[in-house]
Amino acid sequence: MITGKELKRMIDLIPDSAVVTINGNWMVDVSEVTVETTPNGLMADLQLTKGFSITKDSVLAELFGRYQHPMSSTPDAETR
Repeated sequence: MITGKELKRMIDLIPDSAVVTINGNWMVDVSEVTVETTPNGLMADLQLTKGFSITKDSVLAELFGRYQHPMSSTPDAETR
C-alpha cells in the first residue's frame, strides 16, 4: 500500500509525452478513481480497464501449475 503523496511523487517523474504501461501491459489503463472515507481514514481506489486485475504472482503460478498438464502426459487418442 502507498499513500497519495507517494503516488503523486512517482507520477511527477513521468514525462507528459510518455506512454504509460501498467506492469509492462499497454492494453490496461486506470479507468476510474474513487475516494471514500472509511473507519481507517481516507481510501482511494484505482479501477483498471474492465477485464484486468492485479493479483500476486504466486496465485497465478499456483493456478496454472495446478491445472496445466504437459502434453506428454496426455495419451494420444489413437494410441492403443
